[in-house]
Amino acid sequence: MEEGDLPGDDFVKNLVSQLPLLENDGPIGELIRGAREGLFFGVATRLPYAIVGLIRSLFFPDPVRPARSIQATLRFALPQVWDHGWILARIAVLFKISENGLSAVTALLNGVTPKWGVASQWHTFVAGMISSNLVLVWDLFGYRMVSGAASAKIGQSGGLDSLKTQMNMAIGIRCLYAIAIWCLQRFPNKMIPNTYNGRRRGEYVWFTIMWGFVMWHWKHGNGQNNPSYKSVKSQLGAMDSIYTRGDTPLLSNWTYKNYIYWLVAIVIYVKMFGTAPGSGRKLLNSHQTGGRSFEDGGLQPPSMARISSNSFITSIYPTE
Repeated sequence: MEEGDLPGDDFVKNLVSQLPLLENDGPIGELIRGAREGLFFGVATRLPYAIVGLIRSLFFPDPVRPARSIQATLRFALPQVWDHGWILARIAVLFKISENGLSAVTALLNGVTPKWGVASQWHTFVAGMISSNLVLVWDLFGYRMVSGAASAKIGQSGGLDSLKTQMNMAIGIRCLYAIAIWCLQRFPNKMIPNTYNGRRRGEYVWFTIMWGFVMWHWKHGNGQNNPSYKSVKSQLGAMDSIYTRGDTPLLSNWTYKNYIYWLVAIVIYVKMFGTAPGSGRKLLNSHQTGGRSFEDGGLQPPSMARISSNSFITSIYPTE
């Protein structure tokens, strides 16, 4: 047993070693492992969500809506672990097949021997559309551990539509970033250059515009009672709580869901113990360490002083 292994790891490794196809170095093995990673990501994403659901009513009891029982919460949350993972597993497999298929056709048309794993940018782009359409629109190879009728009984009224919307709201942000980066690469400019600091300035502009749309959609364009908005109902409800709950004086809102007690406890803990030296590595400012990814460093905004800009951008984000 290797260091850090769990007691059951040897059993799993021995079992996998008896099935050579699972660790095959060719396309079949890659497809199988792609499906595996999609399913694993469903566990990594949805299982913590289920745990949060279990303790949410304990930490933050709602005085209006009765809390779900542990059994009801598990019946609601655990099937989503499979649903989320199986969506990603299918997309992973179909994407790899589509991308390599397009690459092979292109190679054959050019009189070149196709090679698995070699693809151009447009192969990747089109394969992403093909695989997502087949899964998210047509639900190809769809399989749910809980039937649609059973899902409605346990509170999943939106079925997979709601889950797919949640997943694609997050993916949508990455899509916007990808488009923005492509524009910076293809159309260089002095206002927002294709550098780390330039991209950060672009993000600041985007943050400003995005929140204008968010607030408008919440207050004027949401129609919470419209069934077509059921997929984003929880997000809109959260905004109602943040921006309207305090509009009317009400003493009970100060102790609503025990938030104030947790907040005070956290502040006291951080003030007493939060500055104590820890065992983790010290965070670095990534914009000062060779331009590594933002996640590798600190969260301090970079200096904008060396970015030339027009008066509009400077008026919103003056240089340091």
